[in-house]
Amino acid sequence: MRIYYHLLLRRYVVETGYITKTTATLDEALAILGRVENWQVMERGTLKTGQRYDARLRLRLDTAKLPKPLSIGAVTSDKWELATPWYNWSFDAPPVPTPLPPLP
Repeated sequence: MRIYYHLLLRRYVVETGYITKTTATLDEALAILGRVENWQVMERGTLKTGQRYDARLRLRLDTAKLPKPLSIGAVTSDKWELATPWYNWSFDAPPVPTPLPPLP
């Protein structure tokens, strides 16, 4: 996921995988980033239905993706090494939906 301000459009651009959205305000862009939708992290059917799983997630700033003027400062300062704490949760694997038969 990535967010940046497009100067010519005067809009914020949010890239999530293959989907790109633009917004007028930073708050709207952050709201989009706050929702995770259709983010496949493993193949369907990998989890066993009804089994309990533990998961962890953490986000970090990829300083290699910063614009050049900012990346110069990022290389020389450890203040740019931003990362969230680990977020832990548990869940029970849901049943795998049965695929629909093909249309005639």
